[in-house]
Amino acid sequence: MTDGLRSYGGLDNWDVKNFQHDVVLHKYYFVDPENPWIHTNSIESTWQKFKHEQIKNKYGTKEELFTSYIDEFIWKRQFKENRMYEFWKTIYRLYFKC
Repeated sequence: MTDGLRSYGGLDNWDVKNFQHDVVLHKYYFVDPENPWIHTNSIESTWQKFKHEQIKNKYGTKEELFTSYIDEFIWKRQFKENRMYEFWKTIYRLYFKC
């Protein structure tokens, strides 16, 4: 999710699995009229958490690893209740093709 700045325009062309770029244009609205889950608070809050949890805790970033930082952040948020179980389940699916 971004706030529509021109510098984020290239995100639509990312070839990243399961990536969806949603935009909220502050100029027109603060909540996407088609999807109320997309709003400026969620954009700013998520980005702040990402920077704190992924970048500051790693003492900086390497550009070539940036997408893996995003992947890790999303995975941790998606499976915050039972991470170890989900981790082993994912490993099992990846290596045993189930």
